[in-house]
Amino acid sequence: MHRHLSRRTKTWGLALLALSATSSVIAQSWPQKPIKVIAPYPPGGPSDLVMRTAAEKIQAILKQPIVIENQPGAGGNIGAAAVARAAPDGYTWLIATDTLLTVNPHVYKTMPFKLDDLKPVSVLSSFSQTLVCNPSLGVKTLPELIAKSKTTSLSYASGGPGVPVDLVYNRLTDFYLEAPVCADLRQAYQEQAVVLTPHPHAHALYADKRNLGLLSDAAFLDRLSLTPEVKQLLLEMVPTSETVDAANAERLWAARKHLFFKPFAGYGGRAAYRGDKLTHRVWQEIVAGGYIAQTIVQPGQMRIHAEASTDRVMKFDVRQYVYDTQVLWSAARVYQGQTTNFRTPGGGFAPVYALPTNACLPEGA
Repeated sequence: MHRHLSRRTKTWGLALLALSATSSVIAQSWPQKPIKVIAPYPPGGPSDLVMRTAAEKIQAILKQPIVIENQPGAGGNIGAAAVARAAPDGYTWLIATDTLLTVNPHVYKTMPFKLDDLKPVSVLSSFSQTLVCNPSLGVKTLPELIAKSKTTSLSYASGGPGVPVDLVYNRLTDFYLEAPVCADLRQAYQEQAVVLTPHPHAHALYADKRNLGLLSDAAFLDRLSLTPEVKQLLLEMVPTSETVDAANAERLWAARKHLFFKPFAGYGGRAAYRGDKLTHRVWQEIVAGGYIAQTIVQPGQMRIHAEASTDRVMKFDVRQYVYDTQVLWSAARVYQGQTTNFRTPGGGFAPVYALPTNACLPEGA
């Protein structure tokens, strides 16, 4: 076990809320229900992935599910405060970095929890961080950088107080960085001076919905020399799609009740439309360019228990987050209507658990 943490090493640690004086009594029957682990950072980050990997082993040992809940914000303080407020019964854990306890108290004027409210349990993993500068700055050591800063105005990027920058997440609608306001980011990306996601190349490959027209076109797939199995899988799983233009507008309008119309590069300012809800005015905007027509695929449905002791039927679809051909995480989007608004009771994102094919489900599941 690590007794001391190096100042130069960032260590991922699992912190468990300190138990009360009756912990010896609780421990005799613990655990009797699922354990919730709060990750105070966004999904897909290092701490989130470390905990999801460890959770598989922990659940096998404890014989209880490990449910991971992401509560990002304020450099991890929001999630940590939620754990500090939880009942000290061993069923609420925190996965966080050591900076939460060592750096945050010095960079935030007030902390939403007391450090004594959390009890360290284990170190899960560690890695080192490196301070780097642009070569044009002409410094090679930390003392040189400090001396340079006293005579030259320097700039740096930060994800927030106490939070290191791992990458830049582009939430702008200018995914190709063409606007003047994105000039600096575009230059940094072209010079490979920043890790950017989504970057223009990735967006063109994976997010431009015109590609769905190619992936659902049997003739195009034949030209890719795919195996019959892969070709059949694509044709079965990718809804038939095509770009809307003046040549096919009349045919698509006649079949609109079975189609969904989506912008090439969807984002908040550009709407997607169900064909059976279209007006002639909106249709003219779609035909003008920038949209695909896609065969409607009905979402799955699930029944949840509402607070008023009545069941509520919700729609859902499953999202899989993939890197380097490997599925890292699955989540279900649960909603009513056409989209998730995070205000509908029972709506939002839900974890997805993969069970063995021969698993026995409880009655009513």
